[in-house]
Amino acid sequence: RYSQGNGVAVSVDNAKLYYARGCEAGDTDGCTNLGHLFSSGKLMPPDYAQSMRYYQKGCEGLHPVACLNIGWAYDRGLGVEASEPLAWQNYLRACELGDETGCNNAGVFAQRLRAKGKLRPAQEELEKLLFDRSCRLGNALGCENARAFLRPQHAPGLWSPADLRDRYMACLDGSADDCYQAAGELEGDNFVDQMQWGRPPDKTQDTTAARFFYWRACDLGQASACVDLGFDYSKGTGGLTAPALSRKLMLEACSLGNGLGCANLGAVYEIGFRVVEDKDKAGHQFYKACELGEPRGCQGLARIWSEANNPWLPKTPAAQAQRAACKAGQSADCLAIGRRYEQGREAPSSPFIAAGYYARGCGLGEVAACQALGHLYEKGEGVGQSTARARDFYEMSCNSGLASACADLKGLAR
Repeated sequence: RYSQGNGVAVSVDNAKLYYARGCEAGDTDGCTNLGHLFSSGKLMPPDYAQSMRYYQKGCEGLHPVACLNIGWAYDRGLGVEASEPLAWQNYLRACELGDETGCNNAGVFAQRLRAKGKLRPAQEELEKLLFDRSCRLGNALGCENARAFLRPQHAPGLWSPADLRDRYMACLDGSADDCYQAAGELEGDNFVDQMQWGRPPDKTQDTTAARFFYWRACDLGQASACVDLGFDYSKGTGGLTAPALSRKLMLEACSLGNGLGCANLGAVYEIGFRVVEDKDKAGHQFYKACELGEPRGCQGLARIWSEANNPWLPKTPAAQAQRAACKAGQSADCLAIGRRYEQGREAPSSPFIAAGYYARGCGLGEVAACQALGHLYEKGEGVGQSTARARDFYEMSCNSGLASACADLKGLAR
């Protein structure tokens, strides 16, 4: 309020005081806003050294805009010595944390580094991945750059396996599975599987590139990629430990019908790992995981509730029969029991559980279930609101001949 004159007279001193108190108490918005106050030059002469001090605190607390602004400072030499590696690193971190401008800037920076011959072969595909992610997060310039992007020519002898170049191209053309496999190979999983203790010297390992291939796969609906990313951010693989981002990715995987994502979330709430312990929320997640066929979900559910006191079971024999039929692989029954949960009809009201049944039905080929899941994503009910994800499921249904899904797609475009 003091920095903007919102209901009070503008006061730089008071704005600095309250932002600093918030920052010292651990609020990353306070750190980031104070950094902006020192760097913007709007209310006082710029002090880039002080600005960087507070941006560093914000970025350490995983505030994406703080990381973005650190990248800009190192890119432009504002208060610090210009450094391409540090600018690149902070733009990438801002992008990973969900900042669309960070993704676009990282993509532009990747173009610049590639032109100077400073990108490793495994990173040469990052440009389009970064622009795609920027676009998906809502950045119009990112969308423009993604459309204008010309795929680089691959140099002879790019590291094996021999089909990896084709996998890169298939990933960039929209194949989630190829993105996922490329990520695993870049991370080194293929050599672990072969029981090779050391990576051969002619193979290129790049965990940074791997994470963005995982992001691309997750964005394209490969739920296992979302789970793997969630594990990476939980364990700090690649130098970034981000529990909140890990939970978000597990929830996305769960929403896409991956029971392991649900079970992992259940475990987080059961033991109170970086969140408030919540047995009921844990049981909700475990129930959905178990319904999706994940044994860990069923085991967790048994720890939380007995069959007799489980509040999420269907209430009528008809609904119970549809639930059993869905678990047995009947796609139409997955759609039907999902609708019961979404509407609270003969089953507890839970769009979250409904999304799991819709995802299972969609995976079994029930196009109306794909459309129903798109509706939940469009409204943000039971899943995180995502126009991009809603479009994915509407397109899937429309391309399979469901006219109402085509109408939904047109309505979404408006």
